[in-house]
Amino acid sequence: MKKKLLIVLALCAAMSVAACSGAVNDIDPEKVESAVVSEEVSSVDPSENNVESAEESTSETANTEDSEEKSEEDSKNENGEMDSEERYIYHGLSIKIPDGFSEPDESAGVVIITAENYPVDADNINLTNTNESIDAYTEESINQTLSLMPSANDECLNYKKYTVDGYDAVSYDIELLIDNVTITQTQYVFFLNQGTSLIALTSFSGKYDEQFREMMDDLKIVE
Repeated sequence: MKKKLLIVLALCAAMSVAACSGAVNDIDPEKVESAVVSEEVSSVDPSENNVESAEESTSETANTEDSEEKSEEDSKNENGEMDSEERYIYHGLSIKIPDGFSEPDESAGVVIITAENYPVDADNINLTNTNESIDAYTEESINQTLSLMPSANDECLNYKKYTVDGYDAVSYDIELLIDNVTITQTQYVFFLNQGTSLIALTSFSGKYDEQFREMMDDLKIVE
């Protein structure tokens, strides 16, 4: 959980700083991910890291076997195809991308959807998928992860557990301080048959907050 959350936060911070400075082309998502993973590894207990590695290895093997059994159409949908209703499908989630936002960029491993006039507006939507269980997303665990981010508030806000169509989910807000500007990111985590899917909504300008809420109200589970 730490790795994915930190990557999302780091990408958000990098995009926001770039938007402020105008250095949009200087963002290298692979370098951001590499730096985040290095920071995570150096801050975790070695025994915990070994257990996580074994779990990830087992999960990856199981996922490989499962993916081989899926139809080509299902595989495309999981990889981010648009369905017949022009909804974006991602690992069990179906969302309607808000007006004024770009097509999803899947080149960084983390799906990034920016405002069409980015970097004027740095507001963005990120999607990731992991094999973590809900036990990894307790309020205490999230706060521990946030303590590793110098630009983040050490405590998440508005933490909530709930269900969507019978599936467990959690949501919480994270505050980042970038160049003396407070940026709010709301993360929604869904625990599905296809893994754990996370949607992060980063509010920079504040002008898209209502569209973000409407998108989440309209979200569908497509297992």
